[in-house]
Amino acid sequence: ANVCSNSRSIVYFAWSLKVVVAMLTDCYRPMGKRRVVWMMFGWTGVMMCLLILAIFAKEIGVSVWLGVLMCIQGFIMFVDVPADGYGVEIGQLESDERRGQVVVTAQRIRFTFCILTASIQTFLLNGPETSPDDCPIGFSDCWSWGLTINEYYGLLLVITFILTIPVYFLK
Repeated sequence: ANVCSNSRSIVYFAWSLKVVVAMLTDCYRPMGKRRVVWMMFGWTGVMMCLLILAIFAKEIGVSVWLGVLMCIQGFIMFVDVPADGYGVEIGQLESDERRGQVVVTAQRIRFTFCILTASIQTFLLNGPETSPDDCPIGFSDCWSWGLTINEYYGLLLVITFILTIPVYFLK
């Protein structure tokens, strides 16, 4: 119970440094670009961490697993901070009648994918591989099917890769 209650704080610790990341991404412009390089860096880091978890999640210890999850959150910050700044800039170009639609659309997309990941966790991680050995098979207990933890992170890696294709190849 202690590990579970503290793990959320450990994983999201990187977000405490969001202001530092914001200053870094605003002051330093790799290759003369403001945001896209940081976003590519962040998504590449996320996918590398997901690849590590897709291969080794079942074999690594809890502390290493939490450390990799914290790294994922750190890399996501390098995506989120520039994307928020870009959303604000585009939002300023909106007419008074449409003011706020860019930000609302971004939040709708974020909320939709939160629902997707929660659905994956709910419906695909309740099988024999991710439940205790003595868990009875049934709808309210453990299901007879489900992803392994490595397959779960592999699925997240594939979804992330597909969703980041536009960031890498489109302007």
